[in-house]
Order: sequence, then C-alpha cells, then structure tokens
Amino acid sequence: MKAKNVVWFTLIIMALIGTSCRSPKPISENFSFYSDVYTLYTKANEFDTNTKKYIKNKYLVDLLVNASKNEQLGLYHQAIVDLLDALRFDTSKVILFGLARNFYFIEKYTLAFDYGIRSYLLDSNFIPTIELLAWTLLERNQFKEAIFFSNRLIKLKGRNLTQNDLKLHLNILDRLDNTYKSSIDFLTSIQEPKFEDFINSQLIYYYFLNNDTNNIINVVEKIFSNKEKIQDERYILLDLYIRNLINKGEYQKALQKFEELSERTSSENNLKLCDIFIQNLKRIDSTNPGFIKEFDGFINSKYQNDFRFQFKLLQMYFILDDTSKVYSISNKILSNDNIDLETLINVSYIVYYNLKLKNEAIQKFQSFKFKFLDEPIFYNVLGEFYVNNKEYALAENAFLKSLKLDSNNYQTYSNLAWLYSETEEWDKSDSLYMRSLELFPDNPITLNNFAYSLIQRGENLNYAGTLIEKAIKLRPDDPNLLDTYGWYFYKINDFEKAKEYIEKSISLDSSRPEPFLHLSLILRKLGREEEANYNFEKAISIDPNNKEILQELERQKK
Repeated sequence: MKAKNVVWFTLIIMALIGTSCRSPKPISENFSFYSDVYTLYTKANEFDTNTKKYIKNKYLVDLLVNASKNEQLGLYHQAIVDLLDALRFDTSKVILFGLARNFYFIEKYTLAFDYGIRSYLLDSNFIPTIELLAWTLLERNQFKEAIFFSNRLIKLKGRNLTQNDLKLHLNILDRLDNTYKSSIDFLTSIQEPKFEDFINSQLIYYYFLNNDTNNIINVVEKIFSNKEKIQDERYILLDLYIRNLINKGEYQKALQKFEELSERTSSENNLKLCDIFIQNLKRIDSTNPGFIKEFDGFINSKYQNDFRFQFKLLQMYFILDDTSKVYSISNKILSNDNIDLETLINVSYIVYYNLKLKNEAIQKFQSFKFKFLDEPIFYNVLGEFYVNNKEYALAENAFLKSLKLDSNNYQTYSNLAWLYSETEEWDKSDSLYMRSLELFPDNPITLNNFAYSLIQRGENLNYAGTLIEKAIKLRPDDPNLLDTYGWYFYKINDFEKAKEYIEKSISLDSSRPEPFLHLSLILRKLGREEEANYNFEKAISIDPNNKEILQELERQKK
C-alpha cells in the first residue's frame, strides 16, 4: 500500500532520569588532588627543617619535575619510573601518593592501594591521599573501606568541601545501599547553601529511581518557591513537576500550577507543557470532564492570538473527536497571517484528510503562496493535495515549481514519481523514484511506494522485494509497509506469508481499505470464501470509491 503523508501528533515523552553522580574515575576539581607531585612536595616540606636537604638535591628535584610533566602528558609509566627513583632519596608521603596516583591511572589498583596506604600511615590527615584511597577502594569494590576514607575526607575538609567530594561519597553510598536511603539521608543532612542546586537535583534523581512522586513534587515546589524567572535549562523540572501531578491524578492542581508558572517561563516552554496535558488528555477527561473547558479558557485568555497555542487546542479537540471545535479552531489559525509553514501544513492536513474538506483546504493553503513563495515544501504539499484530488496537471505544475526551487529535494522527486504512477506513466515514475533513492537511499516511504508500484504492475518483482524488505528493516511496524510486503508475497504466490503480514498491518491500522481488499484476495486463494467476502465488504464500507476496489469490482464483472 502506498504510504501517504498524514498528520502525526508526535508526543515525545522526555527521558526524565537524572544524571547519576557515578563516575569510574575521580573527577574532583580539588586543587590538592590534581596538583603535580613537585608542587605538593615543595609545599609539604616548606617548613620541615629535617627535609630541606632533599629539596636542595638537584637530582631529586629533576626527578619530581619530570614525573610531574610525564603525568600531565599521560605518560604514567614513565612518571612511575621517575617516582620510584625519587623514592630512593626520600620516602615522603607525597612521593608515595604520586606513585599511588599514577598506578591508579593505569588501573593497577592493588599497587595504588599499597602506596596510598603507606602515604596515609605517614600522615593520616593528608587529604590528597585520603581522597585517592577512597577512589581506589571504590574501584576494588571495597565499599565499606572506601566509605571510611570518604567520611574522613568530609570531616577534614569541613566547609571546604567541593561538589565532587559529595559525588565521591554518593558513589560509595549507592553501592552500599541500593534503596538510596543512605544517599538521601546524607544529602538532606548538608546545610551548605552553595550545594543547594546539586542536592535538589540529586534528591530528585533518587526519588525518581524510587518512584517517590510525593517527594519529587515537594523538592520541585521548594525549588520554584523563590518566585524567580524559570530559565530554560530548568524546564526539565517543570516537565517533571507537571507530569508527577498528573500521574497522581491531581489534574486541577497541575493546571493551576501550569497557569502560575507560565508567567515565569518562556512561551516555548509553555508549549511543551501543553503537550504533557494533551498526552494525558483522555485519562484526564474521563475523570474530570470540566478540565477541558478550563484548559481551553486558560489558553484563550493568555494566548488567544498565538497560532502556536491555538494549534495545541486543535490537537486537543482532534484527540477528543470534537469535529465542530476542530473546524472552528482550524479556521481561526488559517486566518492568522503570522502562521508559520509547519503549522500551516499540519492544520491543512487536518482540514483535508480528517475533516475531508478538500477544496476548502486547498483554497486556504493556496492563499499563503505569496508568503511561502520560495519554500519547496509548500509546493510539495500543494501538489500532494492535487494528486489526491486527481487534479494531475495542477499537481505536476506544483511539483515542478518545487524542483525549480530545490533540484536536489528527494521528496519532490518521490512525489512526482507518485503522480506519474497515478497517471500510469511508468517510465517517468520509475526513473524519478530511482533519482529520489539516489539522493536518499534509506527513505522508507520512497522504497515502499516504488516497490508497490512495481508489485501492482507485476514487474521486476525480485527488485520490488529488495526495496520493500529494506523499507521494512527501516520501519518494521509501519502498517503501510507491512501491507506492501504482504502484497509482494501474494504476487509471488506465498499466500500464508502474505496473510501474516496483511493481518499484522490491519492490527496496527484498520482504517484503510487496501489491506482489507488484499486480505480478501489472499483468503480467496486459500479457499476461505466466507472470510474473503467479509473482508471485501469491509474494504468497500471504508471507501467505496477507492481505485483498487473499483478495479477489482470491474474485474469480477468480467
């Protein structure tokens, strides 16, 4: 079956899982942890009269400088050689730490731990070693030991804690307690204002993992309680908040909060929030019939002349099958001179295909031709309407205009091929399909339509099979493609496979006449006349003027 362009209200559910604080390597921005060994060594020994002699040892200094440079260049093995040489002169906690760190970087965690613990035994308050030991033990899956050093790190650093110190601690707690209670308790115990954003985002993450809707709502309400403007990067919190209110069945509160928060964020974000309500519309409407009126009232009070929000209302009433509202809002949107091309196309599709007001759709669509004079897609859509209206000369003219504006538009070649297929100008059609596939070899619609054209004619069936098989791989659950695939098997006399794919196509979309017609012919070949007649009548009831049905009726008369 040919795949036609239809209106898809693509409602994308956002991935709301937060960013885990887990990381396989230390990501601390702590100055001590990432200071080079030479700097750490001179700083550690600055006031130590017993070790000043080492600092004056030029060979030792050169070794430490070289080790530092090699480590910065990622030459960890060479840095280890330098540090082992330096260790002969001074078994300093810093040199031991440097060895531990470089062994860590080459994933030799046992050696990293051995040198790290030797450094720790020399100075149990040396923060770089303590942090490194926590990371090393984490890598060795020794979580209880790792938490000891992480706790010590937090105690020693006090108010100088960094966000990455918290991440390290949470990394370990998450391994010790997969209910995340320990992590949540730790986060809620921190009172430092500088960590507020991080703590809130991590709490939301853990509550999300635990499916704790109430606490998600509480945290987000706390975040938004400051009445400040909500920046775009915080939209995800708005999304999460409204979704969780809806999931709890608190539809009125969700709408109320949407109205309140809409004043503090951009219209683009508010459009996305509208989508959340539309996604859940049938569930909301079934339990709260007054909601639709309130939602409509809010949109019209705030965005009466904004075609983008009016289109959201149109989507809502389309889902609810309220034809009268769909028609009136469509007219309102199509009367707005500021409409963009995407909205114009979507609304025109609804008027043409769903309201079946074909001439009105074309007339209103054409009225914008001077606004979109240089847009190839405008003429593509106009040509599509004309083909479906069987006004082939006008369709050809529209497609050729589109090609003049963009001679490399694969869609235009595909549409023009479809037109010539309808007028049975097969040579033109085939060459244009091939040109379209040269420009975009993996377009499933073009692959399908070309295959269907060949299958209908019974020509080059092997090639047709190759085309439709490729299309199916790209889009395995498309009912139009499945119908074509089934029809291909019918043409090569594999009726059982043909039946399998046609029935799958119908199970996904039972609104099209062609699959029922095809199934009736397959069943007739299988000797199941009663079922065949039922499916043929079903096809006629959907569209008695369908071209393929009329051809089959004519054939049966002969």
